[in-house]
Amino acid sequence: MTALPFPHFGGISSYLLEEVKYLRRKGHRIALVYPPSSMPLGRDFRDEGINLFPLKSSETDVGRIAEKIIRVFLLKKLMQQEKATTIHAHDFLSALISVLAGYGKKTILHNHGVLSKDKLETAWNSYSSVRMAARILLIYLTEVLLETLAFNLVRGIMCINEDVKQD
Repeated sequence: MTALPFPHFGGISSYLLEEVKYLRRKGHRIALVYPPSSMPLGRDFRDEGINLFPLKSSETDVGRIAEKIIRVFLLKKLMQQEKATTIHAHDFLSALISVLAGYGKKTILHNHGVLSKDKLETAWNSYSSVRMAARILLIYLTEVLLETLAFNLVRGIMCINEDVKQD
C-alpha cells in the first residue's frame, strides 16, 4: 500500500515494483493499493497476476481528508476479502491507515525517508512571511506526531536507506 501516486519516476516506485515481483515469485498473493499516477502501469503488473486496487485522488483539502477516512474502511474490507495476513506500507500515512483499520500488528512499514523532515527543509527556505513560516512549522509538527505514532504502532519498520536509520 502506498499513498504516493504509482508508478512514478524515483526510488520508491522502483523499490515497490521489485518488492512486489519478488514476493510474487515466492508464491505470495499480492494486492496493490495505490493512487494511480498519469504514467501507465507496465506489463510487469498485469502479467504477474497482481490484484490492483487503484484509489481515487481529490484535488481539494477537504476531499483529501475524506479520502483518508474512506481508505480506512476500504482497507478493512479488502483485508477481509483477500484474507491478507500482512500489509507492506510504503509511507507513514499508509501505515497509519492500516493501524486505524485495525491491522497495525500486521503492518510492516518500509521507510524510504522521513517525510516531515524533507518538507521542512525545502519549505523553510522559501517562506515569504511569518504567517507562512508558522503554517509550515504547524504542518511539520503535525507530521512528526503522525509519523511517530505510525512508527510505534506497526509490527516492524524496514529502513530503506542509511539517512533514515540515522534519523
